[in-house]
Amino acid sequence: MKASLSYVTRNLGRRRTRTFLGILGIFLTLALLTAIQIGLDSVAGSYTDLAALQAGKADVIVTAEGGTFLQPEAFPETDVRQKLERSPHLRGVAPRLIGIVPAVSGGLDTFTVLVGLDPKRERELDISGLVPEPALHDGTCAVSRPLARKLNLRQAGDLLMRANGSGEMLTLRIATILERQLILPQEVKDYVVVNEATARALLNEPLMVHALAGALRDPSRYYDARDLNESVRQLKNAGAAIAAELGTGYDIRLPKAAAIASFQYFTSPIRAFFG
Repeated sequence: MKASLSYVTRNLGRRRTRTFLGILGIFLTLALLTAIQIGLDSVAGSYTDLAALQAGKADVIVTAEGGTFLQPEAFPETDVRQKLERSPHLRGVAPRLIGIVPAVSGGLDTFTVLVGLDPKRERELDISGLVPEPALHDGTCAVSRPLARKLNLRQAGDLLMRANGSGEMLTLRIATILERQLILPQEVKDYVVVNEATARALLNEPLMVHALAGALRDPSRYYDARDLNESVRQLKNAGAAIAAELGTGYDIRLPKAAAIASFQYFTSPIRAFFG
């Protein structure tokens, strides 16, 4: 064994250029493969964050069965919240109300999507995604930039909104003009965001909610950029467990899981190409 090793090292020493190029080739190959893997992991990790841009920042959305985005079904919050807060998968939930309400300013009027939420709870769970982040005090609102252009709205100006059912006009001061939101589908451009109490008055919904948005207790357990398939599987298992705890009559949506699953169709050809 010692003689063989001596023979090999002596032969490598005689051909120093070839030996150097061979060793250099090995290190370059390892560096290239490592760079490719890091690049793919970086793309996957970035997409985990990018999923929030299209799917929203909430990990779980609970709605009543049979409702749609523009016509959601209201459901009692208390019983559902108690069940969800006992779930080992969720850190907490926040109420949301959504509806279509007429908005009027300077003789111009249009129908706009109204979003009502609890700003304090949304910030605690980091699921709001409103940029810039509005305070949403009583009597104030935040409007989207496209809606502000359409109705010639300015910050600190007034916006009239007509309540559903009663037809009463409510004057709101525009505290923030929003540049981006991660609550509604991105194709929705005209929207107004208010706090929960204001939304209940405008939508004539004093007791119930249209959705409960939840955040996972340990996100790193579910989102693994190195294995997106496993991430989707873990999220679906959590969704199934939450659905079992709630029982029938509710829809459980996992918006980020759906977005990550669709990403697999993009990453597979890339991995095949580099392979």
